[in-house]
Amino acid sequence: MFATLLASLMVLILSAGLLFVTTTQINHPLNLVVDVVIILGLTLISSHFFGLISWFTICYFIVMILVVTGLYFWRARTV
Repeated sequence: MFATLLASLMVLILSAGLLFVTTTQINHPLNLVVDVVIILGLTLISSHFFGLISWFTICYFIVMILVVTGLYFWRARTV
């Protein structure tokens, strides 16, 4: 049980890092498209392993949306 939770948290952290790097390094019109593709792809992979309506897949999707939204708000405030 603990190993599964630890692995799930590692997946969340690595995905947030991937989205952070993608959002900050690619120019504005393209990075939104890439973020959507990454979010959908990782959610589909998560739903394959954990099921489409599972607590992890839903939390995973919400965390990825919050990371991207937070980065866009942060970028808008600093520019």
